[in-house]
Amino acid sequence: MKIGIIVVVLLAAVGYYAYTGGGAKPQLSQAPISFVDVATGEIFQLERDDFVSIPAKNPKTDTYTLMPIEKVDDAWYVKDRYRGGLTQTDLENVCVDPETLKVKAGGDEQ
Repeated sequence: MKIGIIVVVLLAAVGYYAYTGGGAKPQLSQAPISFVDVATGEIFQLERDDFVSIPAKNPKTDTYTLMPIEKVDDAWYVKDRYRGGLTQTDLENVCVDPETLKVKAGGDEQ
């Protein structure tokens, strides 16, 4: 009888551990993320809590025209995973080359 209780408790513990994903969750980087406004070329630095979707909302114009970018060899590029969002939406994209994803014109960082 005692062995049965121990087995049930162990199975419950293993099940709970598996259900919760094994304990602690990985922490996301707290570093700001760089964005470009595809309509103006202006570059913004946003905290993770400052946006909920991609394209993100421009804090100056309240338009959803900000796409995540990364710097490669002193040039800014929209991150490749967002290529579809850049070309399949109704964004007024005048500042990002849809082929290379390079930012054509850059503004001041905000």
